[in-house]
Amino acid sequence: WGGLVLNMRRPPLDELNFRKALQLLFNRPLFLDKIYRGKHRAVAGPFAYQSEYSANLEPVLFDPGKAEELLKKIGYSKVGDDGIRFKTVQGKDGQKTNQRAAVTLLYASEANLKWATVFKEDATKKGVEVNLQFTEWTSASKLLDEFQFDLFPLGWAEDPVPSPANQFRGRISMDVGSSNRSGLNDPRINQLIDEIPAVFDFGKRQKLFQELERLIVDAQPYVFTSVQKEHLVGYWKDKIDPSSRPFLPYSGMVERNPFWIRWAAK
Repeated sequence: WGGLVLNMRRPPLDELNFRKALQLLFNRPLFLDKIYRGKHRAVAGPFAYQSEYSANLEPVLFDPGKAEELLKKIGYSKVGDDGIRFKTVQGKDGQKTNQRAAVTLLYASEANLKWATVFKEDATKKGVEVNLQFTEWTSASKLLDEFQFDLFPLGWAEDPVPSPANQFRGRISMDVGSSNRSGLNDPRINQLIDEIPAVFDFGKRQKLFQELERLIVDAQPYVFTSVQKEHLVGYWKDKIDPSSRPFLPYSGMVERNPFWIRWAAK
């Protein structure tokens, strides 16, 4: 699955309703049609779609009007001469400053520019500034490791059984180089991540995973975007017998029992 990870450690992304507004400003139908030409589908959360572990939530709809309402609700009711919303906040020193509804979308692949430009335009129409910043992967990786970013497009490969600890466990959220890129740190999410591996009752395990996914999605650590509908596998037809069903019909890491384990050599 893929999406835009949101750095929840700093404003304005530390506010839930601001993160929700970004979800509503992302035009998934256009993204899927123009960028992936129907080969991806919208995804609502991090667990495998239609699996027994997923809550199978509905993807967020494109709704700029609702996004605007949420922005006003959290104080972004004023609009500057540049068309960008702002609100007045008081710092720890007692000084009042104007905090603009502005974020920077860091990206490391030129392929992201097309959809990122559309996202920027849709956000600007509702008073949210999305600055686009291209950086080579080596530099981008360092910025991610040190939490010096706002938004960044990421994709994850998962096992059929979810393993969300690396992305969402709170105790690693402030570790430099952590895979918990968003900084999510929720007590109940942490508790479930720790408890689920020891639950062997399948029905109970399902329910706990579903609760976990709902909580993750409620926290909005990502703008969840899409997942591939299917994967293609190439094989050497003179040496592999494809009539035997693969051990697991998933592509990805070696740890997943790669497809050739159960395919017999001729």
